[in-house]
Amino acid sequence: MVTKTRRLNIKGFLLIIILLSIASCSKSFDEKIADRIEENCKDQITSKCSVDLNELTEFDWDSLYVFGGLMTVGELNQALGFECNCDHLPDNYYCLVFTKNKSIVYESQYYGLDGKVQFRPVEMNGKIKFSKNQSKFFVTKKSNTPTAEFFYDLYPLERSNDEK
Repeated sequence: MVTKTRRLNIKGFLLIIILLSIASCSKSFDEKIADRIEENCKDQITSKCSVDLNELTEFDWDSLYVFGGLMTVGELNQALGFECNCDHLPDNYYCLVFTKNKSIVYESQYYGLDGKVQFRPVEMNGKIKFSKNQSKFFVTKKSNTPTAEFFYDLYPLERSNDEK
């Protein structure tokens, strides 16, 4: 009886290890964006390269918020305009939050120093919120970062109505 229970425990443990391995293989959203840029743009990075987030999202959304480093839950709620079931954002991390009708539909967090993409506002010191009609971004490649050879800066091709 002890042997059968021990075998079941080992099988359960191995199943958990396999599931965790599969789950850890999925890419963060910034990596998916970088992969799409590298697939579509190749040598165009310095000229006319763009990426459309609508082609990468498998969910419906109306706004994208980009939060950077060390934000409390209260600050996140204030920026989103509704109460979220969020954790605070640690220092040097970025969080991409896609919303639909004041509800989070997708969230991806990544370590900023290792991140492959950085979203830029239209105006200096502008908040980094993009509507769905701003899903297309102009891409520039930046090099010589402390932890990576390069990263991509993304600038929206369209301005939102409240910025015009």
